[in-house]
Amino acid sequence: MGLRDLIDRFAAGIATDTGPDVDEERARRLADAAADSAVTAAALSASGGRTQYPLVAYVEDGEQPEYLFRGGTLLVDDGDSLARETPTRELAVVVTDARFLFVVGGRLSDSLFEVPFADVVTAYVDDEDDRTYLVVEGDRDGDELTFFADVTMDPRVDALRAATERAESAPE
Repeated sequence: MGLRDLIDRFAAGIATDTGPDVDEERARRLADAAADSAVTAAALSASGGRTQYPLVAYVEDGEQPEYLFRGGTLLVDDGDSLARETPTRELAVVVTDARFLFVVGGRLSDSLFEVPFADVVTAYVDDEDDRTYLVVEGDRDGDELTFFADVTMDPRVDALRAATERAESAPE
């Protein structure tokens, strides 16, 4: 087997990974019940364009996505260091009835970060400068993390504020 055959075999293996099966009916039900009109069945079930896998694959059973925002870079600060998560595809922020999901779309795989509402210390929108950030500070068992999601490309500041208010008012 030559190098070309090896490359073709490897590439074929990647192309056949379609990821999790998408339940179109579930995506439609979730979209119909969402508070935000940006949460559509198409947005939840699409894959390959913005993220490697469909967003509905990251929503747990019994969980309801309420808001969906598109963004660029995600910065994660753990107090000691700052990590820049730059998607090769796109950042999707899904706010459910229970948590914030930050899906950093990648060519081969997505990176997923979550902050359950029970762990949220504060959530707010920073739109004082030219850029708009959704900022979520979380504390899980003494481990503090702050997520700065650049959502400048999504001009719906009122929806962002509504999403943060939902998180702040969620029952513990």
